[in-house]
This record gives sequence, structure tokens and C-alpha cells, in this order.
Amino acid sequence: MEYRLAPGLVVLNKKYFPRNSLTAAQVGASSFTFSVLRILRDARILSGIILYSRDENLEIAQCQEEESWDGVPVVTVSFNFRMDKSTVAPSLAKAFQLALARGLKTRSPIVYYQTDTLLQYHPDGFRFCVTHHGPFVSHFTEEFSPELAKLAFGGDSNKVAVLDQQQQTGVERLLQDGLGTVLAHSGLQQRVLQDEGLQASRFKRLRPPIGVPPSESPDILPENMKNFIYEAELLLFTAVARLDYFKNVELLVQSGLELLRRGMPVRILVVGDPDNDSYRREALMESIPPLFRSKFLILPRLSKDHLYALFASAQHNGIFICPSRYETLGITPLEAAASGVTTLMAGTRNVEAISYMPACCHVAQDTSSIATRVQMIYEDGIPVWADMVKNHVRPATSLEGFRDDLLKAWREMSRYSKTMPAPVAQNTRYRSDKRKPSIPSLYLSDTFMEMLRLVSV
Repeated sequence: MEYRLAPGLVVLNKKYFPRNSLTAAQVGASSFTFSVLRILRDARILSGIILYSRDENLEIAQCQEEESWDGVPVVTVSFNFRMDKSTVAPSLAKAFQLALARGLKTRSPIVYYQTDTLLQYHPDGFRFCVTHHGPFVSHFTEEFSPELAKLAFGGDSNKVAVLDQQQQTGVERLLQDGLGTVLAHSGLQQRVLQDEGLQASRFKRLRPPIGVPPSESPDILPENMKNFIYEAELLLFTAVARLDYFKNVELLVQSGLELLRRGMPVRILVVGDPDNDSYRREALMESIPPLFRSKFLILPRLSKDHLYALFASAQHNGIFICPSRYETLGITPLEAAASGVTTLMAGTRNVEAISYMPACCHVAQDTSSIATRVQMIYEDGIPVWADMVKNHVRPATSLEGFRDDLLKAWREMSRYSKTMPAPVAQNTRYRSDKRKPSIPSLYLSDTFMEMLRLVSV
């Protein structure tokens, strides 16, 4: 039996919502979010975008209508984490009402959370789904250490503890609330959540939204970058939103130095961090012996069209290196591979993208192994490897596959969103070392019923 797709509301961080999809991504999840927005819009079920913004000066949460995006209503909810659910949830419900009022009759929506930040404030009674992008503090700490967690998440022990608590509260909401579904784009994230006690039936898997990026002209690249690439017989490069501990870009730099010491004709390009934040770029350059610095170029992160132009310019002489310690997916290396760029993944079970790459592109996380693999590729011919990588990655990762997976999941969730159910059977699996949370009411909220009454008039 076919079910009409329920209207969708997308909730995401305001500072990560550039209205131009070609703007340089501040976080890796931005391109994923735009794929979701475009697919729901094209299916004519994107009924509203809810942006959230932290404001430490507020005592109560507020919501405000914004300029629409491509004809879709946009509402901003301002809040801070000192507020409890009784303060934030009504403002979220009001934002849902404002966004839906233009088109919803009596059909209840599905609320899509781009990440789990606001899950703890989700109003009772709304069916919802969430994609987890950011690494879970608890899992990262188990895999590495508390000290490295502080370094990776960019703060002191208190900041890391607060983030961990926020994430655990979101997990508890999923455990408690049968109206929630996880749209999992990462097997790594799914394994972590299942270890927390979330049943496999609560997940819908999505293939990565990696289309074949448009082949932009290299002419749009900065002049110094164009010359650097053109003059390289062998180019090692990477591109990230942030030069943080997760990305492990230092490993690429050290691998480049190893190749130079072996006499290889290599140049190394690193792209990352905002234009106005040069500290980590400068520190990276300072780590390079002066004798070799002319062989390195370290520049700010690129907008999407410039990133695709970089891929196009490096197809014949470039090798993209992903040296990350921890990636819940890894969209950029998959885009590089799909663009026809030879791509190597430093092998670790904590980088999801490696599962989509051919085995010959997995390499140990040490400078000698990376340098030796690069030498082998250089001797075989970079274009030969580029074709092999492209032909392997493109069928496994596509925008069409992502769209089909997302709309299939939406169709299945829509079966249950015509009317809200009575109390939902609770998930009773919990990790033994977690405190079992109290169970909230899952009956239709008064706020939701009032919203339906208003917009049905």
C-alpha cells in the first residue's frame, strides 16, 4: 500500500546554514544537509526549515520568522543550554507551527534533526528522525583517551563533559521515545548507538550522498595554487573544513617529507580552516624544516566550486590523502575519488569512508607505509589508479542512491504519521553502566493539538 509522504521540517544550526550551497563548508556535515534539503524540496514535502541559535543573554527561548529559502519558510529558535525542556520545547513547537501554517492541513509532520543537539528539547508527540554526524565523546574517549578527547573536541575537561552529557541526553531520548528514527549514514555511528541499547529496527540506513561533482575549470583557483599544482610532477594533497586533531593532517606532512627525503619529485598541498583563522596553518608550516618549505603550500579551506576545480586540476598528477584518525563518514575523500582523483585512506576502523574504497587504497597510518604506496602509484601511473578508484566508488555512493534511501525511509515513517499513536512501546535495552532514564509521556501534547487546530482553519 502506498502512503502519501508526510510533510518534513528540517532542524539545523543557523551558523552552518549558508544560503548558497557553494559556500565553503564550516563543518563536513554541511553538504549532507544540503542534499537532504534538496531532496525533500524536490519531493515537495519540505514544509519548513528551523534554525537554532545559541544566545547566552536570553532567559527564555524565542522564535522568529526569517526570509524564506527557495520558497520554504525559515524560522529561527534562539536558546541556550541553561534552559530546560519546559522552556525550549514550546518555542520549538511554535516554530513548527509558524513554518507549517502555510501548507499543512491536518497531516502531522516528520521533524528531521540534522544532528542530535536539540534532541533533548524535542516536543513530545512529534514523529522525528535524526542523523548523528559529530563523533560521540564517550566512544572517542574509549578508543583514545580522556586527554586526547580534550584535544580533539577543543576544550577543557568541563567542556568535553558538557558535550558528552548533551549527547547522552539525546541518546536517552531515542531510547525512551518510540516516535524517533535514526537515519544512519555511518555504520560506525550505528554501532555506537546499538551498543547504547538502541534496537536495530530503529535505524534506516542511507548510502552516502556523493554525486559526481561537476568538473569546474581550474582557472577559478587562486593563482598560487594553480601554479603550484601545474608545476608538480607528483602532488599529495588533502582538503578539510578544520585542521583539528581528528583530521591528523600532520601525518600527510610527515609522509611528504619522507618522500622528499627519498628523492621523489613531490609537492604537498594542504587546504583547511577559515581564511581568518591562520594559527593552525602557520603551526603546520613551522613544523616543516626550512629546507623543504618551498615544496609545501598550506591555504584556507575552499568553497565547493573551488574544491571541485582542485579535483579537476589534480586528476593526472595528484593523490588525495585522507589521514584522519576518526571520521564518522568522510565526504570529501569520497568526492575526490568520485571525481576521478586517486585517493588513499589511512586505514582505521574509526573512519567510515574506508568501507567504500577498494582494498588497494587502504594504507597503514604511518609515514613509511603511505610513502611506499605513493611511490608504487607513481610508478604504475596515477591515471591508471584514478580510473580504478573512480569505477569502484561511483556505484557504491551516489546522490540517486541517497535520494532513494531517504525517500524510502520517509515513506515508511509516513505510514505512522497520519495520526499520532497512543503510548508507544518502550525500548527496554540499556547498557548496564548507564542510568536508566525516566520515561516521558508520549501522548499527544497540548501544544501539538493546538497547532493542528490553528493550521486546519
